[in-house]
Amino acid sequence: MIDYETFAKIRDCRDRQGLTIAQTARALGLHPQTVATWSARARFEQRRSRPRGSILDPFKTRITRLLDTHPYSAQQIFQRLREEGYGGGLTILRDYVRRIRPPDGLEQRRLNVRHHVRKILALAEIYPADAVARAISDGLAFQAFSAEYITNILEARARALPEPGPLQLTRRHDLLDIDIAPPDLNAYEVNDHDPE
Repeated sequence: MIDYETFAKIRDCRDRQGLTIAQTARALGLHPQTVATWSARARFEQRRSRPRGSILDPFKTRITRLLDTHPYSAQQIFQRLREEGYGGGLTILRDYVRRIRPPDGLEQRRLNVRHHVRKILALAEIYPADAVARAISDGLAFQAFSAEYITNILEARARALPEPGPLQLTRRHDLLDIDIAPPDLNAYEVNDHDPE
C-alpha cells in the first residue's frame, strides 16, 4: 500500500516527465507491478480494510451478562467460557473485560442506576416487601437513593435489640452521687522545719 505522496510522484513521473513504468519503478524504488497498478488508477483511494471478526464475538453477550450479575475476574470468566467452548486466549478476554467492565469506585456506583435497582430487587427477595417499601420511602425522605443505604436501613430494623439488663437501667442521678475520698497530698507538702 502506498501513500498519497507516492501516488502523486507516480503520476508526475508518468504525466509530466513521460517515464515508462520500469523507469518510474527504478526512480521511486517501487516494484513495477505496484507502479502499473497505481498508474492505471484515476485517483488515489486508500485501502479499505474489512472489519475482522473477533474470536470473542460469539461470547460477548455472555460476558456482559456475567459481569452484570457478579463482579467476576477475567480469569473466572475465562474458565466459564472454556467450559462453553471458547478457544481464545486469556489476554484478549482480559482486554475486552477491562474495556466493558463498569468502572469501580464510589462515584461510579452512585451513578450506575442499574447497579442500585438490581441490588434493591435482590433485597426484596430477602426481606418482606413492605419492609423494603418502607426503607425506600425513608431513603427518599432523606434523598438517599443508594442500595447500600436501603440495605443499612433494612439491616438495622431487622437487628434484634438486646433485652434491657441491670446495667442499662441505671438512673442518671445515681451516676452523679459518687463519693470520692479526698486525695492524700501529704507527700507533696514542703517541709520548712530544720531537722536540728
